[in-house]
Amino acid sequence: MSFRAAPLALLVGLLLVFFLLPLYHLGTMSFKTDSDTFASPPVWLFRPVLDHYRHVLGGRFPGFLANSLIVSAGSVLLTMLLGVPAAFSLARARFRGRQALLLAILGTRMLPPISLALPVFLMYLHLGLLDNRLGLILVFLTFNLPLVIWLLKGFFDEVPESLLDAAKIDGCSTFGAFARVAVPYVAPGILACGVLAWIYAWNEFTFTLILGRRDAITATVALASFFDLEKVAWGSIAAASSVTMLPVVCFSLLGRRFLIRGLTGGALKE
Repeated sequence: MSFRAAPLALLVGLLLVFFLLPLYHLGTMSFKTDSDTFASPPVWLFRPVLDHYRHVLGGRFPGFLANSLIVSAGSVLLTMLLGVPAAFSLARARFRGRQALLLAILGTRMLPPISLALPVFLMYLHLGLLDNRLGLILVFLTFNLPLVIWLLKGFFDEVPESLLDAAKIDGCSTFGAFARVAVPYVAPGILACGVLAWIYAWNEFTFTLILGRRDAITATVALASFFDLEKVAWGSIAAASSVTMLPVVCFSLLGRRFLIRGLTGGALKE
């Protein structure tokens, strides 16, 4: 390592410690007894216990995790089914009001979610969608769809027009050129948007708290049930948080290559 690179390496190391130390504390707290958790000075070497995980996984929490999985997967599926063709259409079609439509789609994503909480609650109350997984899927779709459309539009803008023209000359319709040429060309971007949409849906808290009651509670909202007026079950909270966070971490690591492309907004070259 050169002398000039040493400060950069030190800075990266300090940042890693800063961001990973809370995760380390959370993980170790889930394996500590309450006495070890609040010991002063802190206990670094301890005998791991699984009592907190038994308490979490032996109750209703696995059902809440299943709700998170169903709602997130359903939201991502609908988002991609609607967002991919919409992004292609907005990238290739030329019509009056196209830019205004793009800005309107972006504007819906920029709205604070809490500002829509009351009208969505009243609408769901009349439609009978309160405490319903389908209702949560539709809400998550509303916020994920603009993000997916804008990200994928950047990818579809990079598809060479000559490839689409060649596909049409070979007999493909517009939809055939989209399905056989454009989609495979931007497949990394589609995967990246799918990963981002899944993470946002999995981590959503506000609307799940407002629209869920008993049957449609997800893992993120269920974490609040470990807080009591008389006692806070810190070990159980740490165990439940670790279990909830694990799918997100694994999914992000598996799709990290595609996430980098997705965050650059269509960094594909001809």
